[in-house]
Amino acid sequence: MKEISWIQTLSPVVALLGACLGAGIAVFFSGHQKKKSWLDTFNAVHSSFWSDPDFQRIRKCIAYDSAYVELANALDKRSKDAPLSVQEMDLIDNLDKFLNLLSRVTRLGQEYKGFADLWRKLYFDWWFEHCFEPNRTEVAGYIARHYEDSLLAPHSRQDPKRMLERQAG
Repeated sequence: MKEISWIQTLSPVVALLGACLGAGIAVFFSGHQKKKSWLDTFNAVHSSFWSDPDFQRIRKCIAYDSAYVELANALDKRSKDAPLSVQEMDLIDNLDKFLNLLSRVTRLGQEYKGFADLWRKLYFDWWFEHCFEPNRTEVAGYIARHYEDSLLAPHSRQDPKRMLERQAG
């Protein structure tokens, strides 16, 4: 009978422990990398949202009734296929840029499930929902007409199409 040395006995155990340790480290760094990726994306989106002059302009229009009048007039003209000035086209372009950012935030919230609630609280609970206030029917109508299939519609408490129907009726 051949004797088994202690090295031969412990080798498989050490290999198994090493494999487990390696797997644990890989899982840790994978989770860390995902958090870092999310944080980098969040920082870029957050910076754009607050520092981009186009977003600042739209946020003012959404937040303040006196600033909203200009946007409402441009959207009303657009809905009637009336000619728009360059300034009105720029304002609508800024709104599209703003809504596209919100749509991207929604998509990112779906990819990073653990952070989706933070995205929603920072961007949708006030900014997007304010687009559907009763005195913001032009923005709600624009979203209903041009963003119907986007990811924005499910996040509003209001149904943009129903708002349009009430507005017309």
